[in-house]
Amino acid sequence: MLRTIEQILGLPPMNVIDATALPIFDCFIIEKHIYQYAYIPNNIPLDERNKPTSQLTGLAKQYIRLFEKVFVAVDGGNDAVMNKILWFDAKGMTPYPVIRVQKIF
Repeated sequence: MLRTIEQILGLPPMNVIDATALPIFDCFIIEKHIYQYAYIPNNIPLDERNKPTSQLTGLAKQYIRLFEKVFVAVDGGNDAVMNKILWFDAKGMTPYPVIRVQKIF
């Protein structure tokens, strides 16, 4: 990808690895394709700040308490807890998926 960007911008390769890399030719085509997409306007106000943690209630307050424990150190934390926080934040009260392990023996 770097080699492709260098060629688009007309830059020389930075090193021998860039010089020997193949540009991504397949993503550029001659024919014009017209794709349509559905525009979804933003429904989250971007100029509002987060509430102070003392004003939070319900699940938001529980999430903050869990985050305090998860992010004590750099790269620290429990991935399972973080996944559940993100799941319930996005899906509401939809049950968290359970991985079913099949016994081999």
